[in-house]
Amino acid sequence: MAGRSPIDNVAALSAQIADLETDRETAIALAVADGAIWADIGHALGVPAQAAHKRYRWLHHSPATGETWHEPPLLRLHRQRPERNPPHQPRHAVSPEDQGPVTNRNARPGHPPSP
Repeated sequence: MAGRSPIDNVAALSAQIADLETDRETAIALAVADGAIWADIGHALGVPAQAAHKRYRWLHHSPATGETWHEPPLLRLHRQRPERNPPHQPRHAVSPEDQGPVTNRNARPGHPPSP
């Protein structure tokens, strides 16, 4: 890396990292196909089994082509669920005409209403 600009070094290292990540994913997919459990894969990666599974569970490998790819499942259509806390609805709708006259509950008897 001597003699190259810092940006060239960044680009070269990024390419190497991408190649290593591809190799790691292929190794993980092969291990899963060979029957390895996520605890062992997580231990080899230095992470918990749950973290390894969450990140690499959609990896697939084709022995025929040698390709490794991510293939998440198709989205499932969920049934429409009712709201947990629907907005309050009165039991019976009451029109303003049915309510009667509006009164000031704070007014004192015998005193005129304040403006």
